[in-house]
Amino acid sequence: IEINRRGHAFAKQVFEVIQDLGYKALLENKVTTILNKDLDKDYGDVDVLAWKSGGDEVFAIECKDLNFAKTPNEIAEQLNRFSGQILSNGRRDELLKHLDRCDLLWAHAKRVAQKVGLGNRDINIHTVVCFSNPVPMQFMAKRFLSVIFQTIDDLREIGKIEKKVKP
Repeated sequence: IEINRRGHAFAKQVFEVIQDLGYKALLENKVTTILNKDLDKDYGDVDVLAWKSGGDEVFAIECKDLNFAKTPNEIAEQLNRFSGQILSNGRRDELLKHLDRCDLLWAHAKRVAQKVGLGNRDINIHTVVCFSNPVPMQFMAKRFLSVIFQTIDDLREIGKIEKKVKP
């Protein structure tokens, strides 16, 4: 329960920073709500969906409030949770779940554009993971060419969400 509360508080913090940077945003919306469509399973929610009016860039942001990993075990544990693979128990890790959500948003990009008020235009949907602190996954970013890894401080300092083109 405490982890959930911290997670919601961090998502709200990212949401507020995104809005301060001039983006419009939705906070913690279910994928079914964004797409206005029933799906084959529960894909969870997008922590922050951000865009600029009149633009064609939409950012699906997964927010993760992680403690700063100090020990080799803590680093390994975080890398395990965000390696973009199926775990030994058969479940999808946290990064893979977000990648699945973003693939679904891409597949229904017109519905996403309509949901955020961008009409019928062609949009680019960017996959973003925003962390509370620098984390080991940022140093493995080259393994995930279509994923933007940023910290909340990066957002504040850069003043925008970085963009990557989906390969």
